[in-house]
Amino acid sequence: MLAILWGQCFLIFLILCVYSPKLYDYSGARAICEKMFPPSPEDAEKSPKPSSFVLWAIGIYVALFSIASARYDRAVNSYELQIMSWQNQMQTEFRDDACAYVKTLQKTQIPIRPDLFRFWNTFRSFFQNEQYDLGKEKIYQTLNTYKKGLQNADLSYTDLSGIRLIKANLTGAYLRHCNLKDSNLESANLQDTNCNGINLSNAMLISADFRDAYFSDINATEAVLFNADLRNATLDFNEFADAKSLKQTQHNSLELNIKTKYPERHKKIYLESPAFLGSGKN
Repeated sequence: MLAILWGQCFLIFLILCVYSPKLYDYSGARAICEKMFPPSPEDAEKSPKPSSFVLWAIGIYVALFSIASARYDRAVNSYELQIMSWQNQMQTEFRDDACAYVKTLQKTQIPIRPDLFRFWNTFRSFFQNEQYDLGKEKIYQTLNTYKKGLQNADLSYTDLSGIRLIKANLTGAYLRHCNLKDSNLESANLQDTNCNGINLSNAMLISADFRDAYFSDINATEAVLFNADLRNATLDFNEFADAKSLKQTQHNSLELNIKTKYPERHKKIYLESPAFLGSGKN
């Protein structure tokens, strides 16, 4: 589509050159034509030398684009080699240690991809960096491939928003300040995990096993906790107040604690109309 647009612009440019001698002179079109069809010596003496400034500027831009492209390719290749090395380590028995490298991979940025036609991206490529989206997909795919063996994995301070780890084994994992927003951890085993500072907003946690897990300073807004097992988990109900299906969770003394500390919320969640039964929201 963009190539067609540029083709149309070039056609309009040629038409304008026919009706505008100055544009023909200063755009470099005349310089190109006279290179292809040299004028006679007599005509060359009568007319001024054609301007080649635009051609010179285009040549410089193409050179800059080539440099930016080579720089971008080197950065991508280097980053993909790091991911491949990490993937190889994930195949070994030291997988739990390899997971600690995920946050380092996610912090790595590469230059913005230059674009020949979107010239502003070419110039931005020299000064601005961004995360490599394809690298993020590869990290997610790898974690999903080995989801049955992520016990004791150190995924602290990682951004795993939107990841799908259905029926994953994360027993004893370190998930401190891990961003699991919009993730799907349905039927996952998260027993004895450290969830300090974790973000579980909008996460799908149906039938997830959080027995003996430790929760502190978390965000569980709109998290679906239907049939989640929270027995013996260390938690503050107030941090789960905006989660969904809180009534349907399994917990040793959850209802008693809520009734004692938060009687009004207990009434809304456990005793009032069905409109409140599926959510712990005020």
